[in-house]
Amino acid sequence: MERKYLFFTFLGVAGIALVSYLNRQRKLLSSFGYELLTVTYLGTTNNLSKIEVKMKFTNTADFNIKVKGYEFDVMIDGKIIAKAAENKEYNIPAKQSVIIPVIANADTSLSISVGIATLIDQFVDSTTSTATLRGKLDIQAGVVTINNLPLEVSATTKELIGYI
Repeated sequence: MERKYLFFTFLGVAGIALVSYLNRQRKLLSSFGYELLTVTYLGTTNNLSKIEVKMKFTNTADFNIKVKGYEFDVMIDGKIIAKAAENKEYNIPAKQSVIIPVIANADTSLSISVGIATLIDQFVDSTTSTATLRGKLDIQAGVVTINNLPLEVSATTKELIGYI
Protein backbone atom coordinates (compact mmCIF):
# COMPACT_ATOMS: atom_id res chain seq x y z
CA MET A 1 0.00 0.00 0.00
CA GLU A 2 2.84 2.41 0.82
CA ARG A 3 4.42 1.87 -2.59
CA LYS A 4 1.21 2.95 -4.27
CA TYR A 5 1.19 6.27 -2.35
CA LEU A 6 4.90 6.75 -3.01
CA PHE A 7 4.35 6.20 -6.74
CA PHE A 8 1.48 8.73 -6.92
CA THR A 9 3.46 11.24 -4.85
CA PHE A 10 6.42 10.89 -7.21
CA LEU A 11 4.13 11.21 -10.24
CA GLY A 12 2.54 14.37 -8.78
CA VAL A 13 5.91 15.99 -8.03
CA ALA A 14 7.17 15.13 -11.52
CA GLY A 15 4.02 16.66 -13.05
CA ILE A 16 4.41 19.87 -11.03
CA ALA A 17 8.11 20.09 -12.00
CA LEU A 18 7.26 19.64 -15.69
CA VAL A 19 4.53 22.30 -15.61
CA SER A 20 6.88 24.67 -13.76
CA TYR A 21 9.68 24.11 -16.31
CA LEU A 22 7.34 24.63 -19.29
CA ASN A 23 5.95 27.82 -17.72
CA ARG A 24 9.50 29.17 -17.20
CA GLN A 25 10.39 28.41 -20.84
CA ARG A 26 7.20 30.12 -22.02
CA LYS A 27 8.19 33.24 -20.10
CA LEU A 28 11.73 33.14 -21.50
CA LEU A 29 10.40 32.62 -25.03
CA SER A 30 8.10 35.61 -24.66
CA SER A 31 11.15 37.78 -23.93
CA PHE A 32 12.75 36.78 -27.27
CA GLY A 33 14.77 39.92 -28.05
CA TYR A 34 15.71 41.79 -31.19
CA GLU A 35 17.48 45.00 -32.13
CA LEU A 36 18.36 46.91 -35.29
CA LEU A 37 22.10 46.90 -36.04
CA THR A 38 22.71 48.39 -39.50
CA VAL A 39 20.95 49.56 -42.64
CA THR A 40 22.86 49.18 -45.92
CA TYR A 41 21.96 50.14 -49.48
CA LEU A 42 22.98 47.20 -51.71
CA GLY A 43 22.40 48.76 -55.13
CA THR A 44 19.79 48.89 -57.86
CA THR A 45 18.85 46.52 -60.69
CA ASN A 46 15.83 46.78 -63.02
CA ASN A 47 14.37 49.72 -61.05
CA LEU A 48 14.47 47.68 -57.81
CA SER A 49 16.67 48.88 -54.97
CA LYS A 50 17.92 46.40 -52.39
CA ILE A 51 18.22 47.41 -48.75
CA GLU A 52 19.80 45.17 -46.12
CA VAL A 53 18.68 45.59 -42.53
CA LYS A 54 20.79 43.56 -40.10
CA MET A 55 18.84 42.49 -37.04
CA LYS A 56 20.26 40.89 -33.90
CA PHE A 57 17.95 38.27 -32.39
CA THR A 58 18.60 37.08 -28.82
CA ASN A 59 17.33 33.77 -27.46
CA THR A 60 16.86 33.91 -23.68
CA ALA A 61 15.38 30.41 -23.42
CA ASP A 62 17.13 27.17 -22.43
CA PHE A 63 16.50 25.57 -25.83
CA ASN A 64 17.24 26.39 -29.47
CA ILE A 65 14.88 28.59 -31.44
CA LYS A 66 14.61 28.29 -35.21
CA VAL A 67 13.46 31.26 -37.26
CA LYS A 68 11.80 29.50 -40.19
CA GLY A 69 10.91 32.59 -42.21
CA TYR A 70 9.94 36.23 -42.14
CA GLU A 71 7.80 38.75 -43.95
CA PHE A 72 8.35 42.49 -43.36
CA ASP A 73 7.35 45.90 -44.65
CA VAL A 74 9.89 48.72 -44.49
CA MET A 75 8.04 51.99 -43.86
CA ILE A 76 8.94 55.65 -43.53
CA ASP A 77 6.37 57.68 -41.61
CA GLY A 78 3.80 54.93 -42.16
CA LYS A 79 4.32 54.71 -45.96
CA ILE A 80 5.52 51.32 -47.23
CA ILE A 81 8.64 51.76 -49.36
CA ALA A 82 9.98 48.19 -49.42
CA LYS A 83 9.01 44.59 -48.74
CA ALA A 84 11.09 41.66 -47.51
CA ALA A 85 10.27 37.96 -47.30
CA GLU A 86 12.37 34.83 -46.91
CA ASN A 87 11.81 31.20 -45.93
CA LYS A 88 15.44 30.44 -45.01
CA GLU A 89 15.93 28.79 -41.62
CA TYR A 90 18.15 30.41 -38.97
CA ASN A 91 19.09 28.62 -35.74
CA ILE A 92 19.47 30.67 -32.54
CA PRO A 93 21.18 28.53 -29.88
CA ALA A 94 20.02 28.65 -26.26
CA LYS A 95 21.11 31.81 -24.39
CA GLN A 96 22.84 33.24 -27.50
CA SER A 97 22.34 35.83 -30.23
CA VAL A 98 22.39 35.60 -34.04
CA ILE A 99 22.48 38.33 -36.67
CA ILE A 100 19.92 37.85 -39.45
CA PRO A 101 20.10 39.99 -42.60
CA VAL A 102 16.69 41.13 -43.80
CA ILE A 103 16.89 41.97 -47.53
CA ALA A 104 14.12 44.27 -48.74
CA ASN A 105 13.26 45.18 -52.34
CA ALA A 106 11.99 48.68 -53.04
CA ASP A 107 10.76 50.57 -56.07
CA THR A 108 13.76 52.80 -56.77
CA SER A 109 11.88 55.97 -57.71
CA LEU A 110 9.56 55.72 -54.69
CA SER A 111 12.36 54.99 -52.20
CA ILE A 112 14.55 57.78 -53.59
CA SER A 113 11.76 60.38 -53.45
CA VAL A 114 10.72 59.39 -49.92
CA GLY A 115 14.36 59.15 -48.80
CA ILE A 116 15.31 62.55 -50.20
CA ALA A 117 12.23 64.21 -48.68
CA THR A 118 13.02 62.63 -45.32
CA LEU A 119 16.66 63.75 -45.38
CA ILE A 120 15.70 67.29 -46.44
CA ASP A 121 13.19 67.47 -43.60
CA GLN A 122 15.84 66.28 -41.12
CA PHE A 123 18.67 68.55 -42.22
CA VAL A 124 16.73 71.71 -43.19
CA ASP A 125 14.14 72.10 -40.48
CA SER A 126 15.07 69.25 -38.07
CA THR A 127 11.78 67.42 -38.68
CA THR A 128 12.36 63.86 -37.56
CA SER A 129 10.87 60.99 -39.54
CA THR A 130 10.46 57.44 -38.33
CA ALA A 131 11.51 54.34 -40.23
CA THR A 132 9.77 51.13 -39.20
CA LEU A 133 10.37 47.46 -39.93
CA ARG A 134 7.03 45.74 -39.28
CA GLY A 135 6.10 42.19 -40.00
CA LYS A 136 6.03 38.67 -38.70
CA LEU A 137 8.30 35.73 -38.01
CA ASP A 138 7.64 32.02 -38.10
CA ILE A 139 9.59 30.36 -35.29
CA GLN A 140 9.96 26.91 -33.80
CA ALA A 141 10.94 26.62 -30.16
CA GLY A 142 11.35 23.06 -29.00
CA VAL A 143 8.09 21.29 -29.82
CA VAL A 144 6.17 24.58 -30.16
CA THR A 145 5.75 26.32 -33.53
CA ILE A 146 4.61 29.93 -33.63
CA ASN A 147 3.51 31.26 -36.99
CA ASN A 148 3.08 34.98 -37.62
CA LEU A 149 4.82 36.18 -34.43
CA PRO A 150 4.51 39.98 -34.75
CA LEU A 151 7.69 42.04 -34.75
CA GLU A 152 8.12 45.78 -35.05
CA VAL A 153 11.19 47.97 -34.64
CA SER A 154 11.41 51.69 -35.34
CA ALA A 155 14.18 54.25 -35.55
CA THR A 156 14.16 58.00 -36.09
CA THR A 157 16.01 59.67 -38.95
CA LYS A 158 18.72 60.77 -36.55
CA GLU A 159 19.19 57.20 -35.29
CA LEU A 160 19.17 55.79 -38.83
CA ILE A 161 21.97 58.10 -39.92
CA GLY A 162 24.03 56.47 -37.16
CA TYR A 163 23.19 52.94 -38.48
CA ILE A 164 24.28 53.66 -42.06
